Amino acid sequence: MDVLRISIFLSLFILSSCAKFQYLVEQGVGQMKLLTKARPNKEVLKDVKISGESKKKIRKVELYKKYFFEYFQKPSGKIYSSTTFLDTNEVSFLVIVSSPLQVKALEEYFPIVGSFPYLGFFHKKSAKKYAKRKEDDGNVTWIRPVYAYSTLNYFTDPILSSFFHYSDYKLAELIFHELLHTVLFINGEVDLSEALAQYFGRKMAIEYFKFEGEAKRKKLRENRAKMEIQKLLVSLVADLNGIYKLKNVKKRADAEAVLDDFLKKRFYPSIERKCSEYGISGKKCFPLKRRWNNASLAAWLTYEGKVEKLANLHKKLGVGMNGFLYHLEKKYDDFKKQDVSGTFENFLFQTAIAGTK
Repeated sequence: MDVLRISIFLSLFILSSCAKFQYLVEQGVGQMKLLTKARPNKEVLKDVKISGESKKKIRKVELYKKYFFEYFQKPSGKIYSSTTFLDTNEVSFLVIVSSPLQVKALEEYFPIVGSFPYLGFFHKKSAKKYAKRKEDDGNVTWIRPVYAYSTLNYFTDPILSSFFHYSDYKLAELIFHELLHTVLFINGEVDLSEALAQYFGRKMAIEYFKFEGEAKRKKLRENRAKMEIQKLLVSLVADLNGIYKLKNVKKRADAEAVLDDFLKKRFYPSIERKCSEYGISGKKCFPLKRRWNNASLAAWLTYEGKVEKLANLHKKLGVGMNGFLYHLEKKYDDFKKQDVSGTFENFLFQTAIAGTK
């Protein structure tokens, strides 16, 4: 860890509350364990004790990394040049917190690095402890396992054995998603950054595998169906928040009754119809597999809520993925240079609208 990184972490520790200090210490220790257990890929690939399937996945990650950085003509650095084998299937656990009266992720603020609509924990026990504390404060929570994440170039991220549970296609999406974070991350706007990574990950995977003919048409239909379901989910969440507001819900019990009624009469039937339109069976219609609450809906919005807006902007620009990334980077540079208020998201889409007039 270099001097700059040490100073950042010391600043975080000094400026954070006691609870956040403990959190940061635990996460720091967990991160260091991941890094110290990492072995160079060259060494791992020669190790006869490592399974052939694991070696195959490592080589795939290396290929996806090479493709990504060559595609965007950027230096690749040492990311994913080593591998850490975990003792568990997942690397960490994400906790999302929302008010029971509104679908909106409650953010945790950290000096220097800003606010986040979730917290990650290396230990499930710690995740549950944090979630219980937030539940005791009157909130609702959702915990989900995490199989990959990016440290945004603060550290040299290794390949994690949790990656190996993905199919080759899903692994490509994952790697492209995480690598996008390393070249473009909007400070203070996690929702937009995650949507960008989701969008680029999916588009890049289609380009990488060079689907042709019926295979390409099938994959495009799947993505279109996914986009339409996501669009419907965004609309349904907006409707739910509107009902909370219209009914002027003040108590958690009343909010839970509103949610139960909404899920039963509006949410699940609407999703089931949309999946049916695209020939997706109930078993494969992902929103039907979960018992949703405000926190899980807020978590979904964090990753998917802005993907369609980005897709529409990309289509309007009429450029390839390379051109789209260049456009986003330039706009972000303009945003940081100018004395403008508000978010980069508003700046990005407002200037896009102005440019079409």
